[in-house]
Amino acid sequence: MTAIAARYESLRGRRPTAVGILGDAVCVGAIEWNIKSMKRLGGTIKSESVIFDDLVAGGQFVEIEFGIENKGKSPATLVAPRLVDAEGREYVDSVEAAWHIPKENRLSLLRTLNPGVPATCRVVYDVPKDVRSLSILVSGLDLDSSSEGLVELETD
Repeated sequence: MTAIAARYESLRGRRPTAVGILGDAVCVGAIEWNIKSMKRLGGTIKSESVIFDDLVAGGQFVEIEFGIENKGKSPATLVAPRLVDAEGREYVDSVEAAWHIPKENRLSLLRTLNPGVPATCRVVYDVPKDVRSLSILVSGLDLDSSSEGLVELETD
């Protein structure tokens, strides 16, 4: 088990259902996740719109691109996965930053994933400037399950 998975277990009191590294396909329940890339965007996202101003982070912006596919038989509702750092702190996506992502890759609120239809999404998080050893928590997207997978994005 990787060090980050061991940290996850010590914080949550259980092992992750699946563990992987950037680029791996990780299945949790009927959902297959493939975290394709992680980019540190710095403290400002420049606006390409006349409607929105440049967006300034409280810390720094991190963009995650992932592929996802529902391998089950029923539709599932997609919510953005959480980031977790070496200290066990969790981060949710930045709603404000979502408006700076092209619509075709933007993770819209409560997006439905139909079975057998793959999707690619990009999500931006606002994290502390000194954050290290980021991983992403992925789930099976069923509300009655505590199953989670952990994908390491970077190591110490």
